[in-house]
Amino acid sequence: MPTPLTLLGRAEGWSALGEQVYLLALPLTAAQVLHASPAQVGLLVTAELLPVVLLSLPLGTWLEECSHRRVLVWGSALRGAVLAALPLAPLLGGLRLEGLYLVSFALGTLGLACTLARQSLLPDVVPPSALTEANGRLEVVRSGVEVVGPGVAGGLVTALGAPLALLGGVAAFLGSAVALGGLPEEPHRTRGMTRPAWQETREGLAFVWNHGLLQCHVLTAATLNLARGAFEAVFVLYLAREIGLGVISIGVVFTVGNVGFLVGAWAARSGTRLGTVLPATTPPAVLAPLLAGAGLLGVPLVGGLGGGNLIAVPLFALTLAVQGVGVVVWGIQHVSLRQALTPPALQSRVHASAGFLAGLPLPLGAWLGGLTAEHFGTSAALWGIGVTGLGACGWLLPAVGRARCRHLRGEAEG
Repeated sequence: MPTPLTLLGRAEGWSALGEQVYLLALPLTAAQVLHASPAQVGLLVTAELLPVVLLSLPLGTWLEECSHRRVLVWGSALRGAVLAALPLAPLLGGLRLEGLYLVSFALGTLGLACTLARQSLLPDVVPPSALTEANGRLEVVRSGVEVVGPGVAGGLVTALGAPLALLGGVAAFLGSAVALGGLPEEPHRTRGMTRPAWQETREGLAFVWNHGLLQCHVLTAATLNLARGAFEAVFVLYLAREIGLGVISIGVVFTVGNVGFLVGAWAARSGTRLGTVLPATTPPAVLAPLLAGAGLLGVPLVGGLGGGNLIAVPLFALTLAVQGVGVVVWGIQHVSLRQALTPPALQSRVHASAGFLAGLPLPLGAWLGGLTAEHFGTSAALWGIGVTGLGACGWLLPAVGRARCRHLRGEAEG
């Protein structure tokens, strides 16, 4: 009989495949079927990201009163149902851009709820000492699908057209719901909130912000997200306009670079154990955001080398891979640490609060990146992005110093 972690891994793989399908097919449906402008397609992507900013905190509070298993099952099934509405839209009166915006927002909301529920459920499935390995195992599955998923999604779009290709996403999300249905029911911990919801939400925020170690981790994640948001806004433009790469070459850069996510997941799973707080506060934890920042800074460095596509394409792919390793290892460490330090009654609110605080800079970074590129050029913007990303690990240095002092003091006393 499959273990709960195995079932979560299967569900994560199906969900990741469903996401790869709609991330490609939704924008193509808008562009090819509804003839949407680039700005309208951008709004479609923004609608999917908005729930992180608008709904993380209330969702985290609500989830404290819910069965996380049921949220995962119904969340996956509803994602499939929402996607199924689009291929059926011509039978229901036609497909409209406003409908795509609503679908994108709904998918983002349901995806956020599933992520928070999974992070909150995992400490019930595995012991604290195995959290990092378990998160790494789930990330290996997700990263592997993200490497091959774009090709599967592209094949579906080519064979069926963008709207009908969404049926592949429907099937994937239903597969995830079936896998999650095999999970055992978690211990019943409904608390029955007696305080207003905003006070419950504030308790989760206060736990993150007043915990010195978690605060350092959230600030590091927020700084990385600020840099990554700006990077995603200008990188493709930089490759196409300043470097002169064609569409195929840019695709190769992303395909090869995405392998870094898989490598990072394997590294985090096999190289770290979170038995105590100390391993997540020592230099290896600083190395992950340092790698992510180095990958960002490597892009303008490679761009200044010249040498044509034969040199540029593999080097740009390498910078993306280095960035991916750092981002994934850091993300696994960060989530595992939160899970280990947070009391059961606060799990959902703490994950939601950390996600909210760390996710706020993403849209700000995208706006600042575009603004900087417009006024100073994409190359100058990328230098600023690289320096910002490299500086993210600076938030962790005081925590590392304190942890090392405690460790050395404990050895001396022993």
